[in-house]
Amino acid sequence: MTRSAGIILSVIILLGAFLLGRLISMDPMGIPLYLVISFSVIIVAMIDIKIGIGLLIMSMLLSPEIVLGAVTERRNIVVRFDDLILILIFFVWLAKSAINKKLPLIKATPLNKYIFYYIGVCFIFTLKGIIAGDVAYLRGLFYIFKYLEYFIIFWMTYNLIETKNDVDYFMRFAVFTAICVIIYGYTQTRYIVAPFDGEINTMGGYLIIVMSVAMGTYLYHPRNEMRLFSILIFIICLPLLLRTESRASYLSFITMFVAIIYLFREGRKKIIFITILMLLMVPFIISSGIYKTVVKRIEFTFSGSYGEYNLDPSSAARLSSYKKNMTKEWSKKPFFGWGVTGRGFIDGMYVKTLVETGVIGMVVFLIMLHMIFKESKKVFKKIDFGWGKGITAGFMAAHIGLLVHATTSNSFIVIRIMEPYWFLLAVIIALPKIKGLQEKRIVLI
Repeated sequence: MTRSAGIILSVIILLGAFLLGRLISMDPMGIPLYLVISFSVIIVAMIDIKIGIGLLIMSMLLSPEIVLGAVTERRNIVVRFDDLILILIFFVWLAKSAINKKLPLIKATPLNKYIFYYIGVCFIFTLKGIIAGDVAYLRGLFYIFKYLEYFIIFWMTYNLIETKNDVDYFMRFAVFTAICVIIYGYTQTRYIVAPFDGEINTMGGYLIIVMSVAMGTYLYHPRNEMRLFSILIFIICLPLLLRTESRASYLSFITMFVAIIYLFREGRKKIIFITILMLLMVPFIISSGIYKTVVKRIEFTFSGSYGEYNLDPSSAARLSSYKKNMTKEWSKKPFFGWGVTGRGFIDGMYVKTLVETGVIGMVVFLIMLHMIFKESKKVFKKIDFGWGKGITAGFMAAHIGLLVHATTSNSFIVIRIMEPYWFLLAVIIALPKIKGLQEKRIVLI
C-alpha cells in the first residue's frame, strides 16, 4: 500500500467509525435494523463484491437521508443510506485486499495523482482552518469525507472492471436507477426533484448526465435496439428537465448539446435527426403548459429589483453572496483560503472553491477537471468498440455541461450528481484495459 493510500485509508476508517457510532447513538431503537442491514450488505459483498457495487449504484439516487445533527441554524449534517453501504463495501474490499496480496487497494490510474493533490489540498487547508478557529472541525472533516466517497467509488469500480460483462453488469444497475428516477419524476406535479431530495438543480444535473450518455450511446452504439432505447430515454427526459425549473440546468443542457455537435461532428446526421425530434415535441411542450412554465421561470429572473441588482431575490442574493465572499473573505486569505466550510454555505462551485481553498486549491481543482476531460478524450480516441465510445462521448458532453451548471450550483460536490459522475468516469478509464474487444469502426448514417 502506498503512503497516500494509507493516509486516505486511516481518514476513512476514523470518519467511518464516527459516522456509524453517531448513527446508532442518535437512534438506539434502530440498532437491530442497522445491524441487519450492515450484516446483509457485508455478506452480499463477501459473496460477490460486484453485487455490492450494484446495490451502491442504485442507492446513489434511491436512498433516503438521515439527519445526524445541526452544524448551523440553517444546515444539518445529513447522511444517506448509500453512505453506510459504501463504508461497509469498502471494508469488505479492504479485507479482500489484505487477504489477497495481488489485489491492490488502489490501482494506478492516470487520474490518481490529481485526485490526491485535490483531496490533499482540501484536507491541509481545512486542518489549517480548524487550528485557526475558522472551521468547525466536525463540519469540515465530515464534508471532506463526503468528497472522499466519490473517489472511493471511482477506485473500487475501476478495480473491479476486467471484462465487457463487468461493464454491462454495472451499467444495467445504472440504467435501472435512471428509469426509476424518470418514473418518479413523472409522478410529480410541480417542481421535478430526485427521490428523497428537494433540490431542483440536483435533479437537473443528474438528468444532464443521463441525457448526455443516452445521446452518446445513440451516436455510437452498434446495435439498433440500443440506439432506439437511448433516443427514447433522451426524449422522455427532456420534459422532466424543463419542468425542474432549474435555470442552471437549462444552460447546462444547451452547452452539453452544443458540445456534442462540436466534438462529434461525424454524427451530424444523427444529431440533426434528434434535433428534429425535439422540434416535433414543441406542440406537446406548449399544450402541456411546460413552455409557459419555462418562459415564466426565465422572465422571473429579470423581473425583480432586489438590492443593487434588477433580478429576482434568489439570483440577486446569490450575486450579492459572491461579491461579499470575493471582496471581504477571499481577499483576506487569497492563497490558502479559509478551509472547507470555513465561510459557511456558498452556492457556486467556483466561488466556493476559491474562498475555501484559495488560488492554490482553485488551480488544483481546475487541473483535475482538465485532466478528467483530457483522459476521457484519450480513451475515446483509443478504443474501437462503439458501445464504449458512446458512453465516453456522453460523459465528455456531460462534463462540459456540468462546468456551466457549476457556475451557480455546487455541482462537483453534490452527492446525487457526483456519485454517478465518478462511477461513469471509472467505467471510461477502465475501458482500454478490457482485452479482446475489437469491433469494426462504426459508420454513422
